[in-house]
Amino acid sequence: MPEPLRPLSAGQLLDRTFQLYRRHFLVFMAIAALPNLLLLLVRVPFWALNLSAGSVSTVASIPGPFVLVVGLAGGLVVLVLTMILNAVATGASTFAVSDAYLGEKPTVSSCFSRMRGRVGQTISASFQYGLWIVLGGILFIIPMFYFIAKYALAVPAAVLEDIHGGDGIRRSGKLTEGAKGRVLLVYLLLMILVVAVSLLLSWGLTFAGFIAHGGGTVPTLGKQIVAQLLQTIANALCFPFASIALTLLYYDQRVRKEAFDIDQMLRILGQAPAGQASAAGMAGN
Repeated sequence: MPEPLRPLSAGQLLDRTFQLYRRHFLVFMAIAALPNLLLLLVRVPFWALNLSAGSVSTVASIPGPFVLVVGLAGGLVVLVLTMILNAVATGASTFAVSDAYLGEKPTVSSCFSRMRGRVGQTISASFQYGLWIVLGGILFIIPMFYFIAKYALAVPAAVLEDIHGGDGIRRSGKLTEGAKGRVLLVYLLLMILVVAVSLLLSWGLTFAGFIAHGGGTVPTLGKQIVAQLLQTIANALCFPFASIALTLLYYDQRVRKEAFDIDQMLRILGQAPAGQASAAGMAGN
């Protein structure tokens, strides 16, 4: 039987974040890395074209307008793919956290497959959340922190409840009501951790790649690919922290506001054989 759900303090929530990440490290790494590697493959031809355009000696070899149009088209393609792939990775990671936290075994294939039909609402929830943060920044710092806390659970709500992005925003506002200080504390601690780990990993991996390739003997295109690959590794290592912590926060607020722990226990007992359910009932008396 999975570990019973209960309200978690900020420290317990962060501790549970590390526990889930450690137990399912390969699953979270694969979910974060696969979309980024696909994006890297898409970027390589555009890098090669730009480098070729910069290295030709005559304008007639590669027409300037052609390079400009391809460059703009490539930038648009990369931007759209980045939004889609980030949404897929975020949603799949959210499903992985949900499975692990509720006592099921997450798999990479099942988490990605459940994102069918939910990419748009995930993008919408993320985009609207970002707009609220930008609006808060325009209105000075305090409103920004308020919106960060109020709508932090929009993406987990949209993904796990299969609702539109706007509904996810409203759902987050309801779940975080009366708990914005706690949500903000967890969010800020998480961001500090992610930024620190990301910087350390980026510097370490970049330095390792620099040493491995003789400190500058790699071709220019190779340098770009190696640098982006190292950054992808760093991002894949750090990305799961946010998904895990925010999904745990989502469930924790549901436990506190909606007695989700009781609903979950009843669901588990309903699926258990009669003998197990009876024993569990006797143990609770």
